[in-house]
Amino acid sequence: MRGVEQDCRDARRGASLVFVIVVVATLVSLALGAGVLARARTRLSASASRRAALRIEARMALFDALSALAADTNGVTHLGERWALDSAAATEALAGGRNGTFVVVEDCLSRLPFPECGPRALAALLTARAALSGADAAGLAQSVFSKARESGAQGALAAPESLADLGPSPEARPALEAVVPLVDVHSEGKLNPNTAGRDVFVAAALGSGAEPGAAEGLWRRLERVRARGDFFASASPVEAVKLLRGEGDALPEAEIAALRAIHPSLAMDSDVFRVRAVARRGGTEVLCECVWWRGGPVIDGPDAAALTSGGSASASGVILEWRER
Repeated sequence: MRGVEQDCRDARRGASLVFVIVVVATLVSLALGAGVLARARTRLSASASRRAALRIEARMALFDALSALAADTNGVTHLGERWALDSAAATEALAGGRNGTFVVVEDCLSRLPFPECGPRALAALLTARAALSGADAAGLAQSVFSKARESGAQGALAAPESLADLGPSPEARPALEAVVPLVDVHSEGKLNPNTAGRDVFVAAALGSGAEPGAAEGLWRRLERVRARGDFFASASPVEAVKLLRGEGDALPEAEIAALRAIHPSLAMDSDVFRVRAVARRGGTEVLCECVWWRGGPVIDGPDAAALTSGGSASASGVILEWRER
């Protein structure tokens, strides 16, 4: 009988021990989970605080760049200016000398103006950047302009990225996305020969009616102008011919005709710029980007008060596009 009672007591003690172990294990798990959750919340809070601080720095850097652009009143926009210099010193100066923050400024008149460029110019750009054949590029360009007319979007795109939505099918989207960085919707049909790249300039010349060989010839002459450190200072056709001719090298008739064709769309004084400010720290990056019209009377757009706080009143203008990430 005593043996049976002993066995019962041992069984109860064993069950109690198991219960205690389970309770202790549960409490330890809860404590560990709470610790992990607290650390996660701390990291999230720190990350959110870091992003908020970086956003302020990026906005201030962007506004400093707008101030520098507003102060540039020489009337001629070219690649030799401070904002266009591809150097750490230039970007540091534009960003107000803030560590981990840099600014890139792009002249919107260096892009192909849509829709004023016309289907032929867009087709030339698609051929150069999207590796399409001439026939495929021409067909896609015609489809884009047809869809733009049907949808009423022609001349009213809010941003260049909207161009990718005008393709005839999803398969056409990658080709259109390839040219989006070279298309602008705010330049009112104007192109700056002092800042435009090869693909854009040649496409614009072709869209104006120039022959392919003449368009390429004009671009090679423009490259030589830039290599000499010169730039177009006026819209005078006579001055343009002198500048492109260089040292006594006469322009062929085909290139003169190409220059006459593209000349009405040329502008040397740019007032619309795309400005990107990036702030980085601790593996976190914040981008603030805007398209800014220098000729506007006031800063306007999303978070305008936060953007202009602490900034200079000289950076007056209108923000046409705004994005942050």
